[in-house]
Amino acid sequence: MDNIYAVIVTYQPDVNSLINAIKKINEQCSGVIVVDNGSSNLDFLLNEIKLKDLNVDILSLNKNLGIATAQNRGIEKAVKCGANYIIFFDQDSDTPFGFVGSLVAEYKRLSLINNDVAAVGPIFKDPRFGFYYPLIKLNKFGVRKRIVPSEEDDNIELSFIISSGMLTSVSMIENIGMMKDEFFIDYVDTEWCLRAVAKGYKFYAIPKACMNHAIGDDNIKFLCWKLPVHSPFRRYYRMRNMFYLFKLPYVPLLLKLREFITNNIHQLIIIIEGDNKKAYFKSWFRALVDGVKIMFGSKL
Repeated sequence: MDNIYAVIVTYQPDVNSLINAIKKINEQCSGVIVVDNGSSNLDFLLNEIKLKDLNVDILSLNKNLGIATAQNRGIEKAVKCGANYIIFFDQDSDTPFGFVGSLVAEYKRLSLINNDVAAVGPIFKDPRFGFYYPLIKLNKFGVRKRIVPSEEDDNIELSFIISSGMLTSVSMIENIGMMKDEFFIDYVDTEWCLRAVAKGYKFYAIPKACMNHAIGDDNIKFLCWKLPVHSPFRRYYRMRNMFYLFKLPYVPLLLKLREFITNNIHQLIIIIEGDNKKAYFKSWFRALVDGVKIMFGSKL
């Protein structure tokens, strides 16, 4: 019998939205584990879960330890509960009926063909603008191929998938290892996937499983592009963690260079075109300083 546990990481969630997400996920999984990163509204969330009589395990970390650590705590709890599959969600994930079942069925089918399937995930549609987010496949040199999916496509092999909606097995996590705590928030899923690829494992997007997902708190229109904008806090980790990637031998050099160049350009555009310029500049400068410390082995 499949024991599928969902791990949801929360930080200052919209409680009503989260409760609705938990209800949908509860119907599709053996259990739901919410790992909270020190939210100020945790008591309200706990009260609502009790009132709605939802079957949820709540792990409170008391302070924000980041997505990577929260996911690791959730994995540990799921394993203790007897899980053999784990699926990760964000606090605002919207899962349609049959979503988890589609992923599990395809994971098992693909694994019967080859035992090298690390994880599967959905494709994502932006509910604000109606487009599907491109998927990424790297060649052996680290050159990216962008794939724009549709819900009619066959399964698509990728180099990495984002953690929201990602389904894997406990045995695969044991083979690949846990998430890297030091990454805190950005590149957590990218690093895990590239580590798995270096060990010979594969990832697939399952187009029949589609989830609404909006990247960024806002966006900036620059020339012909719409660039997502996260908070200065989030942008700090995006910029800083590039330096962690540079230290990992299994991350292709071309990918490292691309991320370094595009992230710095992205940050510069946010500072020039966006609001709160001083905060974004300070987060950029701090990330570069801490990044240099990382490169040369100094403690942050």
